[in-house]
Amino acid sequence: MLVCAVASASQNVSLGWRPDAAGVAGYYIYAGVTSGSYFTKTDVGTNNVATISALNEGQTNYFTVTAYNQAGIESAPAAEIAYIVPGVLRLLPKATSSDPTTLALPVAPGHWYELQASSDLKSWSTIYQTQPATSNAWTQISDPQSGLYSSRYYRLVLH
Repeated sequence: MLVCAVASASQNVSLGWRPDAAGVAGYYIYAGVTSGSYFTKTDVGTNNVATISALNEGQTNYFTVTAYNQAGIESAPAAEIAYIVPGVLRLLPKATSSDPTTLALPVAPGHWYELQASSDLKSWSTIYQTQPATSNAWTQISDPQSGLYSSRYYRLVLH
């Protein structure tokens, strides 16, 4: 089986896989927040696409799929995939007070992001724009102008 993840703007992930050989009565999706340790098992019947919801922003989730036959015997699990839920912006610690502010954010395939900044929470300007992401990973962005302001606020726009 092949498993892949597709991100959506809400905190869900859609999982899809190639149907297994004949004799499959259904599939189970296993999910957890630690690699190899799954706390949920969901029977999705004969569907080869399923949406997992209620995922926490910034958290890495791990998924695998098994097939089962009419007798309830499960196959070996498919290769595990990891998915970092987008939608969180983390401020990274500075080595010195004169260093620029650096922020980290998880990106999802097929999406691009704008980092906007404001000194008054009224007028916002885009200070960085990513290219469309090709993988699900953490990205870091530095704000070299952060030291020019006594207060600097950030927001993230997902496209």
